[in-house]
Amino acid sequence: MQRWGKTVAKTVRFRCPSCHKSSIRKRSDVTKTSRYQLFLLWLTGTKSLTEIAQGRHISRQSLAVWFRPFRKTCPVPLVPEENAAVLVIDGLYLESRYHCVLIGKTPRAVVSWLFAERETYGSWRLFCQRVPAPRVVVCDGQRGMRSAIRYMWPQTRIQRCIVHVFQLATARLTQRPKTTAGQSLRI
Repeated sequence: MQRWGKTVAKTVRFRCPSCHKSSIRKRSDVTKTSRYQLFLLWLTGTKSLTEIAQGRHISRQSLAVWFRPFRKTCPVPLVPEENAAVLVIDGLYLESRYHCVLIGKTPRAVVSWLFAERETYGSWRLFCQRVPAPRVVVCDGQRGMRSAIRYMWPQTRIQRCIVHVFQLATARLTQRPKTTAGQSLRI
């Protein structure tokens, strides 16, 4: 086999001098590793399946097919040994209202996650058992989450996420409040 130019996708093409057939070399191990990393990025990140598909210039359906083998096996997070100073936790709902991932991350990396049906006191308590107690938890203030944190980590301070506070205030006040008090609060 000898090098014989590149494909449209800039992959090196090889040609056999005896039979004059050309092909490219595919490494299934590299492909599987990169797709798994992409799956973890989607699972623990903030981008949707559609946004990741657009970034890779493929269809959303193709990306879902790539991820299908990884959904059968649950990836195991690396739980830190020492206590984190700040832990940001939230629940991310997948495909429907009955598939949820509870995610905890430090400013450096995702440290833990747990698959659950919903964000409940019991599921957050299981999540808290797997992670060492941090000094501060930043969360959206969901009732079951707060109760589980207070029970499992009594010394940990709870800080409400400013984005969630702003979203709740905007929902209650509306975009254009009519009362004078609402207008001053909106400012």
